[in-house]
Amino acid sequence: LLTISLGIFGVMALGLIYISRRMIHPIRQIAEAAHHISTGELSERITGTFAEDEIGLLVNTLNRAFDRYHDALNRLDRFAGNAAHQLRTPLTTIRSMGEIGLQKEREPEAYRECIRNMLDVAEELTLVVQKLLVLARLNRARIRQGFQPLNLADEINQVIEVFLPAILEKSIQFDHQLEAHSTLMGDAGLIRQAMSNLLDNATRFTPEGGQIRLVLRREGRDLYAECYDSGPPFPETLQRQIGQEEQSMTPHGDCLPTGRMGLALVSEIMRIHEGRLAFLPAADGLKCIRLSWPVTEPAP
Repeated sequence: LLTISLGIFGVMALGLIYISRRMIHPIRQIAEAAHHISTGELSERITGTFAEDEIGLLVNTLNRAFDRYHDALNRLDRFAGNAAHQLRTPLTTIRSMGEIGLQKEREPEAYRECIRNMLDVAEELTLVVQKLLVLARLNRARIRQGFQPLNLADEINQVIEVFLPAILEKSIQFDHQLEAHSTLMGDAGLIRQAMSNLLDNATRFTPEGGQIRLVLRREGRDLYAECYDSGPPFPETLQRQIGQEEQSMTPHGDCLPTGRMGLALVSEIMRIHEGRLAFLPAADGLKCIRLSWPVTEPAP
């Protein structure tokens, strides 16, 4: 009997050791991943096969938290790197204007002209900072929680009303074809911001007497908004930068020209909406930017 009891206790002890090791192993993996992340290896994640229990739930929760942490730091790095690049030129311009104005005595009107020019550059600087801040603050998970059904045609029509005076002022030929059945899940403010940036870019770079065409259409389970214009073609470097899947801008790589920063914001907004921004080959003398979204309603 004693031998049997000792055997049972031995088996129980071995079982407890095995179970404790199985429990400690994922905890050790969690600790190792957290250590690597704390030392700067932000792409590190907890890997392996875990049971669908409390440990598995903890692993999934931590990996999602690490993803959000990585995304937040990426946005902060992009903001810092691009702020330094984008602010350098206007700040240098303001300083040069001030130095030139102080080189010698001038008439009051000359000083006023200098101040007006500095204020114009300061206004441009303000717009750059605003766009950088929007890029830095975009939080995908938080924004997606507030998604609502939107009629994309209605949102685009609101944007057209805002830009139509500027388009007509340049004698630009403008036409638009918007499909009515265009519902998607999204953030109305960000969708309008994306379309505003597209039209702003087209209006700014299209010469007087040029052409802009806006098309909204549906193909199967996708919506396409295409903005055509007769402005100069997009540089290949710009297409490569904005077309990057993971980041629209990187702190240690090439930075976007100030006039094209709005497209970087469009690219980020599209990723938040699980959509894409693409540059299409020029046709009939018109270059094109296409935005595509998954739709949320069956085709009529």
